Amino acid sequence: MRPRSPVVVTALLAALTAVPPVTINLYLPSLPSMVADLGTTVAMVQLTVTSFFFAFAAGQLLYGPLSDRFGRRPLLVGALVVYLLGGIGCSLAPTVELLVAARLVQAIGACGAPVLARAVVVDLYGREHAARVLAYIGAAMGIVPAFGPWLGGIIETHLGWRASFWLMVVLSVLLLVGTLLLLHESNRRSDRYALGPARMLRNYGDLLRQRVFVGYAATLGCMFAGVYSYMTASPHVFLGVLNLSPETFGSFFLATAAAWTVSSYVTGRITQRVGIDRMLAYGTALGAAAGLTLAGFIFCGIVSVPTILGPMMVYAYAMGIIIHNSMAGAVGPYREMAGAASALLGFVQMTTAACATFVVGLFYDGTAMPMAIGVGGLSLAGAVIFRLTI
Repeated sequence: MRPRSPVVVTALLAALTAVPPVTINLYLPSLPSMVADLGTTVAMVQLTVTSFFFAFAAGQLLYGPLSDRFGRRPLLVGALVVYLLGGIGCSLAPTVELLVAARLVQAIGACGAPVLARAVVVDLYGREHAARVLAYIGAAMGIVPAFGPWLGGIIETHLGWRASFWLMVVLSVLLLVGTLLLLHESNRRSDRYALGPARMLRNYGDLLRQRVFVGYAATLGCMFAGVYSYMTASPHVFLGVLNLSPETFGSFFLATAAAWTVSSYVTGRITQRVGIDRMLAYGTALGAAAGLTLAGFIFCGIVSVPTILGPMMVYAYAMGIIIHNSMAGAVGPYREMAGAASALLGFVQMTTAACATFVVGLFYDGTAMPMAIGVGGLSLAGAVIFRLTI
């Protein structure tokens, strides 16, 4: 059944799409204080980010086929319940080891929200129109995840890091109620064989043999991993190297979010006229230029708020072009298995981000150099892959 109001369902899908970045970004300003509070190391606290990414990536591979078989709505409800339980576990965790375990549970729930939201969009709209809808979702919600670090900085200053996870619990309850009340089932092509191991492997294998799908997925994966290379290193660079306050650090995300939101709005207005691939050509070139500029400043020893934040605002503008068009380009042609395509795309996206956060955290040496290598190298790789495949 088609949703009663496109505006209502779009707002709900936007909120669901914002779950992962809010879950990651909200407690970023608390990372340095968590090291002291839990009596652990930077690498162990960083593992709460990396483990989230790996579990998030793997979980999507199951949500896609499950939703192709049983529908989007019941899977969303189940995912949000798991997310709720994981958030409670994070809030109460007495040690960093239990916190990492709770983050794994939280990730398994959180990963259902965006993969199923993308599948709903593809259920309801065609390829080019899906890109437009995804872009408008990005424009409407691009600012919301950015409020995470800003709000997290305030929470860290006045209430401590555990309060950030309690706020995630409240978010999960609101989304669960919204899904139950507002979202109709959109999957009208239920596949009774979608969960068969042979079918799952064949679907994923077919997608991985498609040059176009691999090209879009790898391009998105590299460019997205560049974002999280920055987000992994930035709390330690801004708070430790540049000695800024958590609230000041959090406010920087508002600037990048503004660039992302403007870009997403413009993308939604012109994608159908310009075309997905031309938009991606512009976006990847701009992202690579921004990433290499950031790396150049850092390699030259020019490490300051303007030389980091300026290039990252341009990178964020480029991501507003890249993320929605690459998602629509990868999933749009496969409407008969949109859940599987969306899941595999999300797996590639989050696995590359997980690897980037792990490597940047592992090699963090008290300088901005790991950030430079991560953002510059991955943005260049994304641009090159797009031109070689698409």
